[in-house]
Amino acid sequence: MRLTELHPLQGEQLNERLTATYAHLIVDKYRAASCVQHSLVAALTTVLPSCVLDDSMQDIFGFVDYQLVDWNVHLLQQFPLISELNRPRRRINEGRQQFAN
Repeated sequence: MRLTELHPLQGEQLNERLTATYAHLIVDKYRAASCVQHSLVAALTTVLPSCVLDDSMQDIFGFVDYQLVDWNVHLLQQFPLISELNRPRRRINEGRQQFAN
């Protein structure tokens, strides 16, 4: 998706359909989002109550021509931090405490 393709997503008719169809926007695995995908989510947040989820313990590597969002630069300004988990429960529950730190 290119940034120029976002323009059609910013119309009143689409906004009405979105709010008639969806109550909220929840985006998981935000650490893997590109800057272009972030622009799409940002446009949708003007219409729908939104929440983004991320796990810094699941960092991924970047790709060529695919700039990943930076949590501090792109996200925290638009999505204030509400809560932060500090225990990797999945690793602990799997008995992999050695990877929990």
